[in-house]
Amino acid sequence: MASPAPNLEFYVGSYTTCSGGGIHHVRLPGAVPERAESRLVAEARSPTWISLLPRSRMLLAIEEVGTADWPRLLTFRMGESEVVPLNAAALAGGHPCHIGVHPTQPLAATAHYSDGSAALWQIATDTGTASLLQRLQLMGYGPNSERQSGSHAHFAAFIEDGTALALTDLGGDAIHFFDLDMNASPKLVPRQRLALPPGCGPRHLVEGDGMLYLVCELDENVYTIEQIDGLYHVRARLAPFGASEVCDGALSAVKLSWDKRFLYVAGRNQSAIAWMAVASDGSLRLQGQIDCGGRHPRDLAIDPSGRWLIVANQKSGSLCLFQLNPVSGAPDRIPGTISIAAPACILFPMQVHVSSQSTGS
Repeated sequence: MASPAPNLEFYVGSYTTCSGGGIHHVRLPGAVPERAESRLVAEARSPTWISLLPRSRMLLAIEEVGTADWPRLLTFRMGESEVVPLNAAALAGGHPCHIGVHPTQPLAATAHYSDGSAALWQIATDTGTASLLQRLQLMGYGPNSERQSGSHAHFAAFIEDGTALALTDLGGDAIHFFDLDMNASPKLVPRQRLALPPGCGPRHLVEGDGMLYLVCELDENVYTIEQIDGLYHVRARLAPFGASEVCDGALSAVKLSWDKRFLYVAGRNQSAIAWMAVASDGSLRLQGQIDCGGRHPRDLAIDPSGRWLIVANQKSGSLCLFQLNPVSGAPDRIPGTISIAAPACILFPMQVHVSSQSTGS
């Protein structure tokens, strides 16, 4: 007998160029979108990425605005029914678009799109004060003159159990790898610049078993990247939506199922989600694609049980819910939508896998 649907709860960061933007809390009783309860719980200017500091109830958010508007790194304390502002730190880079958090330490890395810079921060777990430890500046460019005239830091992820950081450069067609030195004051030490095919535009990545899976926005490919003797190499690439028919691609989010058997990718030009099976050797096999239920899917999130997928459709101002088949990985659309203006990112407050997930039919 199928287990009853849970009450799903999560946070959504949205652009404030539309009325009603900010950080929202959403509750779906019985995983039914038509019964959704949504409310604005924190005001911020275009908080397009929010993260949870591990081992805490602290929410981190960036404001994706230009340097002239003084973007900030914000911290909040999550209560039972409210989100309480704690502190704000000025960000030197323009249009910050991502926050990566360390798996065990109160450390965060921010990626700043406009000027191709990034920063390492230490977060005080009692006050939420963010202290700048290090600033990084990327230098590069690519063949797409409109999108790659300079470096664009787009994503920062702590990998290798938190001992390293991967930083994608959409403008410079590269991933920069750093070792995290925890002696004295934590700092990032350059290890490798992995050059990627010109014009690919690396955007987001996720870490699997011995592999990294990278989505490139501009060429709309997924790259499988393997580590050999401490250095990373491109092993394979796959076009989840086939050959791109546009000059400027728009792949966005990539997420790995909790059991690491399936990979999900959002295509904004296609308004669709593609999924791939992950073989035992880490290679990918395309399984299919499904309409995302709206327009311009910018982010995906899988709930802590591994059974449900939420899609943020930015241009239709909606969230859509899918149930994931534990055998095939296929997303099954649940009827109904949740209305939130220009949603950009989704965060479940407990990003911990529930290991009792069934693998039966």
